[in-house]
Amino acid sequence: MKKMLMLLLTSGMFLLTGCDPDDVEFDVSTDALSAAAAGKISTATCTITFDTSMGGEDFKSKLPKIRQSILPVLGPDAKIQTKADRLVATFTAYVCPKGVNPTGKEGPYRIVVDGDRIDYVATDSMQVISSRLSNIDFSFDLKDNPKQVTMRISGGEASKKISAKAVFVDGSAYLDYSKKIAEGDEAEIVFSRDKNSVYSQIRPFLRIEK
Repeated sequence: MKKMLMLLLTSGMFLLTGCDPDDVEFDVSTDALSAAAAGKISTATCTITFDTSMGGEDFKSKLPKIRQSILPVLGPDAKIQTKADRLVATFTAYVCPKGVNPTGKEGPYRIVVDGDRIDYVATDSMQVISSRLSNIDFSFDLKDNPKQVTMRISGGEASKKISAKAVFVDGSAYLDYSKKIAEGDEAEIVFSRDKNSVYSQIRPFLRIEK
């Protein structure tokens, strides 16, 4: 009876915690952002990380089926890896001007540039992946509710000033952060989305100088 109770509790906790990514990370260059601001579609790399520790052996046994099911949706260059108690999915994300949709297959997230504002949005693939995971196990899912969002901006040919509010950079908190990113430079900007953060209520976004 105790074993059954523990199994039910563990499954229930995974149902509550395993649906949301721990981190959604974008690796994008200032050149890609500038191209989107000029009306052109470019690309970035997106990595989604899940904590799988609550899933136990049942989850681990289904990993091969999960890979086989969702890799085709993520795209031809996508990868899914397990690292300790982490499931890590990496794929190409489009960087698009607002109102412009890419043709062909794309992963569950894209970056949208609207003037000087940089947002990320969930795509139709999010629901497709969620449905496929639920078909494998009702407790598996993918929801657009990451615990944190990381934007790693690398400098391209043209220097650009990036700014954001209420973020963490190199472990330090900034109410108002800005940095001019030249070629060879990089900034890793972390948006916490816990219940005490403003980003639990609004989506994280950056500004880029025009």
